Amino acid sequence: MIVLCANCHGLKGEGPRKLDRKSLKQYKLNLAVVNGRYGDIERRVLEFFAVNPGASEMYLPGGLDILLAYLLIDGLLEKAPPAGGIYFGPYPMYQSYILTPAGREFVERWADAQPI
Repeated sequence: MIVLCANCHGLKGEGPRKLDRKSLKQYKLNLAVVNGRYGDIERRVLEFFAVNPGASEMYLPGGLDILLAYLLIDGLLEKAPPAGGIYFGPYPMYQSYILTPAGREFVERWADAQPI
């Protein structure tokens, strides 16, 4: 069983801006996949791209690769080549991460409650 927040729970039902029973079931299945595979920061990155569909890149503090490991391993994100700037040891102050085409498809399917 997946517990939904009050906002998501309020989406169930019929009509505009509502999730029918089938869509709600798929939404919960997707939550189980995403919550089981990805950590908190990875889920926030996915949510950022879902909420900002025109975005294809984001900047984060350098040295976070371990916290984004599964997004990188799964090919949903890739690191942009370093552009210089300030470094703290081997880590840049900021690192650019690019949403791959597979990542874009994943985010769109997740946001639309389609099977992922």
